[in-house]
Amino acid sequence: MNGEDGAGPVQTADGGDRYSFPWGPVQAAAVLVLCHLAIVFALVGKNPDTARFARLGGIVAGEVTEQPWRLLTSLFVHADPAHVLWNALSMVVFAVPVVLGIGYLRAGAIYLAGGALGGVAGALAVPDGVVLFGSSGAVSAVFGAWVAITLVRARHDGLPHRARIRVIGVALLILPSLMTPISSSGRSISVAAHLGGLAGGLAAGLLALGAGAARARTGEDPHSQ
Repeated sequence: MNGEDGAGPVQTADGGDRYSFPWGPVQAAAVLVLCHLAIVFALVGKNPDTARFARLGGIVAGEVTEQPWRLLTSLFVHADPAHVLWNALSMVVFAVPVVLGIGYLRAGAIYLAGGALGGVAGALAVPDGVVLFGSSGAVSAVFGAWVAITLVRARHDGLPHRARIRVIGVALLILPSLMTPISSSGRSISVAAHLGGLAGGLAAGLLALGAGAARARTGEDPHSQ
């Protein structure tokens, strides 16, 4: 891990190692969250209707093939600040270690691709005309990538079984929240989008690890991206 990622081993005066705080990934996550909040305050406003979310780039079920760009723009549209902050909490917890593990570019690709896959899954699961928006599918993808990366690395590094059991325990604790169809405010949640993003993140996490291992074998820094 290079120093720019913000969390590599730092040599101390007595020859030992300590780990610095991952400022880079945390700041990147914070910038993304602030962008989401800015869009909510500047464009979404108070008491938005379905048409507003569609105009801002939400996915319109039944029109995905005609307007595929909405699979990405929908990730930046949220209902209100609470919607943003709820996703932000999960993103900071799981995106930071994913960035540290596979680099910014691969983590960003998983976020966008997983969100798009979740959008497709969500649109297929609802009637035509329903508008979907939010980054929950993308956050689910990052969570899936974290699960895959952490489990594989725990096995590769020969960590005790309890380390892998902890990861599985965290996954089982998070999974029910991805399966909940109604938010605390009464807004409908697309479970299909969550599961689509999760599946994409699991697969992408494994692929990213494989690509990183291949780069390491050829002598290229797997974290350089």
